[in-house]
Amino acid sequence: MNVGANTFGLRTVFYGDFDRGLQQLKEAGITSLEVCVEFPSDPANMPDFPKLEGADVMASGIFTQENAPARIQAMRDAGFTVIGVHPMAFVSKPQEILDMIPLLISFAKENHIEYYASSPMKDADALQEFISAYKEASSRLAAEGITYMIHNHELEVKKINGRSGLDLLLSQCPDLKIELDVGWVTFAGEDPIELMEKYKDHLGVIHLKDLRADACEENRDSCFTAVGEGAIPLKEIIAKAKALGLGDHCLVIDQDASNGKMIDDVRTGVFNISK
Repeated sequence: MNVGANTFGLRTVFYGDFDRGLQQLKEAGITSLEVCVEFPSDPANMPDFPKLEGADVMASGIFTQENAPARIQAMRDAGFTVIGVHPMAFVSKPQEILDMIPLLISFAKENHIEYYASSPMKDADALQEFISAYKEASSRLAAEGITYMIHNHELEVKKINGRSGLDLLLSQCPDLKIELDVGWVTFAGEDPIELMEKYKDHLGVIHLKDLRADACEENRDSCFTAVGEGAIPLKEIIAKAKALGLGDHCLVIDQDASNGKMIDDVRTGVFNISK
């Protein structure tokens, strides 16, 4: 079984020795990597990431547009599949999404990227003014053979007047897909299996994040567990992904932080997924 990992959570694995980190991931059973790359955005809109490491450690998992191509090639040379990029661009205005489209297209073509997964980090009310921008972005990228996905946090699945941000976007953006983060779905108090079925026609990638049963806003930065060791229904999620016929690289570990060693949690996650 192919199991991928997003590089945001791998920052401590890569820090200090990128090549050694790749070797550890290979030994842990990871077969593909989804790369976080910085793109232009409004710094004032950047969320507060877990304050666990310094900027140099964070940069080990979030690459710049300048160094990302070399990192991607090194990953491929080491035997990993790299087809997805998570743009670390936290936009505050719809125009910022539109301005980014040419850059996303050129970066994808130059680096053989098949999909992007962006995190709005906005609820249904806030997403209202972004509908046309996401519609145009997903349409223009689709015309170039590139899939554009929304990666949810809890805000996008939180219902306001009976409707979530994902409901709103997908009802009006036919080319938009979802990278469903089942951990944040669970954090929001929703059922990941129900949402996988609900959004099956838009579902592209499953981000496997796992959380303690008592995960809440107060322990948000420390509630993560290895995949399969927390509250998400992992067995049912994998069975549903198979039943829906998602692609070979649809399962991506996206563990934001570890209360122990990240590489140990990755290894445990791969084992739990595989069994």
